Amino acid sequence: MKSSQVKLKVRNPNFVYGDVPRHWILDNPYVTHFVNSMHVVFPEGEKFFIRSVRRFLKDVKDPALKANIRAFCGQEGVHAKEHENFWEVMRAQGLKPDSFGEFMNTVFFVKEYSVENLVFNIFNKISPRLGDKMVLSTAGPNIMVAILAKAVFEENFPFSPISI
Repeated sequence: MKSSQVKLKVRNPNFVYGDVPRHWILDNPYVTHFVNSMHVVFPEGEKFFIRSVRRFLKDVKDPALKANIRAFCGQEGVHAKEHENFWEVMRAQGLKPDSFGEFMNTVFFVKEYSVENLVFNIFNKISPRLGDKMVLSTAGPNIMVAILAKAVFEENFPFSPISI
């Protein structure tokens, strides 16, 4: 399939959470806090995917593919923002997502000695752009999560939240 046949659309839902119970998933603290932890980890991960893809944008000649790359980056930016918006819910419940978010940013992303920069720099020294490609390859699981999420929220999925 050619990139010109697919057009990505950036959705910006701007969720309004209101009063969220402390154990908001099935009244279960373990499941709730597991998902809460994803809201803390995912924003920097989304920004990481954006940086990974943008490293190749200048090399793309196909205007439709360039538009899709920009749309992908826009959608990931929206995802990051929405996850961070949920931090307000966690703060209201007495949780502290900011310090762990900063820890994630320092250890794994963007800081000088972060895993992202070490992988990027070490592999680029081994072979030109190898670090760029290694970092880009991590976007694959993000696509798998999108496919899984679509399946879960389809009404015919056996364990869909819609059918519970």
